[in-house]
Formats: sequence, structure tokens, C-alpha cells
Amino acid sequence: MWRCASAGGLLPEQVWDAFPIPELGLAAGRPSGAAMPLVWAHAEFLKLLVARERGRPVEWLDRLEEHFGHRAIGRPGPRVVSEASGAASASLWHWRDEVRIERLPPGKSLAIEDRVPFTLHLGFDGWQRIEDRRAERTPVGLWSVVLAGEELARAGQLNFTRRYESGWENADHVVGLGARATSALPQLVPKPSRRNAA
Repeated sequence: MWRCASAGGLLPEQVWDAFPIPELGLAAGRPSGAAMPLVWAHAEFLKLLVARERGRPVEWLDRLEEHFGHRAIGRPGPRVVSEASGAASASLWHWRDEVRIERLPPGKSLAIEDRVPFTLHLGFDGWQRIEDRRAERTPVGLWSVVLAGEELARAGQLNFTRRYESGWENADHVVGLGARATSALPQLVPKPSRRNAA
């Protein structure tokens, strides 16, 4: 959402999600000319930042936690299990370009996903034990490579990039593995003020 904001930091109602049309000032992922600022979008963005910091959605209801037997990530205490539910907490996390994971908690499996077919080129702990795995199509139309929690438990870091039919993506990705604490908030680089100090 932050990358879709205007130069002044305002969030638009809609962003352009098609091929760029420079003569109309339309670029992918940028404001499309719809209403801006959209106050509820700013509110949702702030809720996402708070949820990321606290490790649980702002709207997380304790009663639902008890009913479904889940414990919010980062919430102290044992997992609550009601006799009626028997449900287990999510054991599979999903990494996509739109939803990147910086650190995977211990014991979780990881699915690397994309909208098009790819081959995952991966290694561990600084590109050791390198191998390639072809993505498989999922029932929801994504392509995915699933890495089991057991194999991820033997490393402190997952390194990967993807090869598409058109070639390499030209980016190396890193996911920390395990429980080491990291900052949950995105690192924003402050922009120098344009106002004259005089």
C-alpha cells in the first residue's frame, strides 16, 4: 500500500493495475486518478501496521480465538483449545511478491507462490545446498513450491530466486528461519523536507 501512495503520501481509492499508458499518466501500481486521499484506506494502512507490530489483527476477538482454538502470533501463553474445535493453528505460510515474509517462525512450512509457472532456485544459509524445484499449479490458480517445516528447521536462512519461461527474475530473496526477533515494521527512509528552514 505504501508504494501505491502519491508523492505526498496520500493513498488513492484505486491504483492502475494494467499496462502503463504514459500519455494518460497511468503507471502500474500508481494512482489512477480516482478519489485521493481516501481516509478509510489510510485507516486500514495504520491497522495493518499495528497488526504487524502486535502480531495479531486489530479486530482479533478473544471469543473467536477460544472457539477455533487458535492463538494469535506473538500472543503470550499457551494455545487455547476448546473441546468443540480441535482446530490447529496455521502451519503453512505463503510468500508472494505482494506478501513477503521476512522471518518464518519455527515449525512452519512455507509456500513460495506466483501467478505464472516458475522454477524455484533455492539454497540455505548463504546459498549452501543449492537445488531447483518446479512450481506446481494450485487449485486457486497460483503456482507454488512448498517447503516443509522439517527441512526448514535445519537452517537459519532460506535464499531463493525464481526462473520463469522468459528468464531469471534478477532478485535474490532471503527469509529468516527460526525465532530470532526482528523489527516487524517496514523500514521507511525519511525524505528530506522541501520547506525552507529560513
